[in-house]
Amino acid sequence: IARVLPSPDKEFFAVMVNRIQENYDIFLGKISGTREISPLTRTPEFTYITDWSPDSKSIIVAEDKARNERVTLYRLFIDSPFEMNPLTPIDPDYFMRGGYFSPNGEFIAYAVNYDYDRKKETETFRVVVQDIKTGARTVVARPDKPAYMELSIDPKGKYILYSRSDEDPSGTQWWIASSDGNEDREILNFGSKAKVSACWTYDGRIVFDTDTIDDERHDSVGIGLYNPASEKTEWLAVPGVDEPFDRVVVPKYSQHVLMIQEREGRNKCFIYDLIHEKLTNTTPLRGNIFPISPLYATQWLGLYYSSTNPMNLIKFNPFQPNIDDFEYLTDTLSGSGISKEELTPATDYRWISVDNTMIHGWLYTPKHPNGRTIVTVHGGPTSHSRDALDVDIQYLCSLGYNVLDPNY
Repeated sequence: IARVLPSPDKEFFAVMVNRIQENYDIFLGKISGTREISPLTRTPEFTYITDWSPDSKSIIVAEDKARNERVTLYRLFIDSPFEMNPLTPIDPDYFMRGGYFSPNGEFIAYAVNYDYDRKKETETFRVVVQDIKTGARTVVARPDKPAYMELSIDPKGKYILYSRSDEDPSGTQWWIASSDGNEDREILNFGSKAKVSACWTYDGRIVFDTDTIDDERHDSVGIGLYNPASEKTEWLAVPGVDEPFDRVVVPKYSQHVLMIQEREGRNKCFIYDLIHEKLTNTTPLRGNIFPISPLYATQWLGLYYSSTNPMNLIKFNPFQPNIDDFEYLTDTLSGSGISKEELTPATDYRWISVDNTMIHGWLYTPKHPNGRTIVTVHGGPTSHSRDALDVDIQYLCSLGYNVLDPNY
């Protein structure tokens, strides 16, 4: 499982899955149904979902032919599987970012590095609003410098929030452009090299995280809420003052934000309720949970994974994340010929290095050891080993090897 998006009416979920068909494809499941999922797409290309329509009847899928990132956007109605209706040109000679419905479903927004007037690829991306019925395009923003761009649409459909790197390639500033193309202005700038992410909340504010505050770089991020109307910022977490966090995520169709810590190869997710201003730790005793969207007051949709449990979609209570109480909506281990009992769990292992630094790793001890140990070393510079299913490590354990998987 690579990505999951619930429908706005919370009846369905669309999930991006590999190794069932020829490539990554999109499957549909019922949130209140069984563990069965049915294919919506079947192509030899890398296909992923970007958004649901507001009426929950269709999705936007993107097809990346030959993984060249020259993406085409399609609209696909869930009652007509495999009928992919192109929204943008097939086999374009430019790159594509985004592909999101407006709240009323009347337009989509995306970014391309292309000049439609000159019919020529450009170095910089442009933010485009496209009428869903007529296909008419309006370029609403033209950044000065080339940069990887992210974007989202505000809850009323009036503004597009998007990222720029005009001051330095290593930093990010955030701007909002009106969907009619009449306004384009900077709203978040914490310095030319500050790394900042941002997204709209349900009530039209913008939640962001930044590694730089008042020209000082931090190991953790500050998390804040910016109000475009008042131009005021409310801080939810400040490095050195509050508990350290590493990033923030906005769940779809929710009055919450996720404040995430990445520690010793684990994702620790905290749900912050924007209305009640309450923070809830959803970390289970074993494995990892990534909350996706609330279903009811005490039930969320989420992803769960561990070294003996491949990633699966679950329903869970965030206030009591008891593993035994999870309701599984997918079963990715079925059909593999392997049972969970055959897999070796990862256990925390810590030691003091030569410079007195505490080092963390994962130790796998097979049921039938052969007396030998293999040390696996992950790549860099910022990756880490997780409490997640690793087929190479599990194969070595099946041969009787102890495996030490250090983080550094």
